[in-house]
Amino acid sequence: MALGGLHFSLQACSQMVRLHDRDSSGTISIDEFRTLHLQLTEIKAGWTAAAAGGDSISAQQAQQLIAQQGYRLEGPALTATCQAFDPDRNGRFGLPEYTMLCLFLKSCQNIFRAFDPQGTGRISLDVSQFVYCAAHTK
Repeated sequence: MALGGLHFSLQACSQMVRLHDRDSSGTISIDEFRTLHLQLTEIKAGWTAAAAGGDSISAQQAQQLIAQQGYRLEGPALTATCQAFDPDRNGRFGLPEYTMLCLFLKSCQNIFRAFDPQGTGRISLDVSQFVYCAAHTK
């Protein structure tokens, strides 16, 4: 990833592997890597277009890109999520921060779908299940 100009922490790379590791082996296959690569390429393409040659995008641009990816979050949830991935608290997102934001949303979506197999858009969790979900989004 460094060759492509992306520099992620070990924790971030671990999250990427977990997100695409279908058999929970701790590794990803070539097909799983292709899926990860495609996802990262799509994220980078959207961010690059929004950044228009700059080195960051605004929170508003990030929110628009998130909506374009099909995520339908209410205002407070979207604001809180963006703030969580804005370590400098300056309302700007470099590509690494925006990428991690997108991967977090994908993790949340996958976990939610596991608890909502009928696709109703609503789930009910006890504390143990909530902790399980939270642990799988990190």
